[in-house]
Amino acid sequence: MTTTEIDFDALKHSFQKLEAHLAKQGDLTLRQERRRGIARIQWGMWPLWLGQTLQMLFGLLCIALGVSVWSALRDGSAMFYSAIIVQVYGVLCIALAGMALGMLAQIDRGESLADTQIKLARLRKLYIMGGMSIGLVWWLFWIPFMTTLFYWLAQVNFYANMGASIGIMFAVGVAGLLGTWWFHRWSRSPMRPRLASAMDDAVTGRSLARAQRRLDELKKFVEE
Repeated sequence: MTTTEIDFDALKHSFQKLEAHLAKQGDLTLRQERRRGIARIQWGMWPLWLGQTLQMLFGLLCIALGVSVWSALRDGSAMFYSAIIVQVYGVLCIALAGMALGMLAQIDRGESLADTQIKLARLRKLYIMGGMSIGLVWWLFWIPFMTTLFYWLAQVNFYANMGASIGIMFAVGVAGLLGTWWFHRWSRSPMRPRLASAMDDAVTGRSLARAQRRLDELKKFVEE
């Protein structure tokens, strides 16, 4: 074996070591960038954390309000059942917010981007379902909520004193639900792409929409 062959083998071995080192450094850089990117996504969803925490507190308020009224009546009246509805609504608020906070807590900076994508998709689905469950029903829920609240504050039974007005308020609530449904379908028309995008962000939640955009940017960076 000549000196030239020995030098060539040594040079080849050196290049292989250098390539392995660069690949290792590249993987380390990508992992660090992935962790930083997921951390930014987590911090960027603080409004969602705050909103779900406030939702849980409101749910506790509804439970306390409902229990204090129906337990004082126990007469099977409309006011009694309104208080029951308020309590059930509070339980639903807490359950949905607790599930959302649990999903947020499961996002890990050390996980793969695919895992983060799956968790964000599940969280988005839950958030939309929760918004429809406890948001849209306010068109009707405000009636038992306000009547229960006023009964708790001043012992005023609106069902006994307002009569037909309750039916009118119920009709307004149904009209509001139908109007919201119509506007949602109208805004989703391909002829109004900007409005459709804004509605998607509103339904999904701006924090989740921003998190998804950041995740897409991070995936693009890693794949390049």
